[in-house]
Amino acid sequence: MKGDLSPGQIIGAIQFKSLPEKGQLRTAYQEAFKALSAEASEALQQEEIPPGYRLHVRDYFDSIRPDKDKK
Repeated sequence: MKGDLSPGQIIGAIQFKSLPEKGQLRTAYQEAFKALSAEASEALQQEEIPPGYRLHVRDYFDSIRPDKDKK
């Protein structure tokens, strides 16, 4: 039956020595967002993204902006 789950092979695992310090994840996310949104802005300015997708790219980055709840 399509969609049935069955036991499978584990292909990867991650172990952490400790939980990240408070604020570390937020800072990492902010830095990643800043770098990736800058790349997207550059691609938009250089017209590397087809016109039909530009609004979607802007909307996407607006929706994941780290400070969107502060407005």
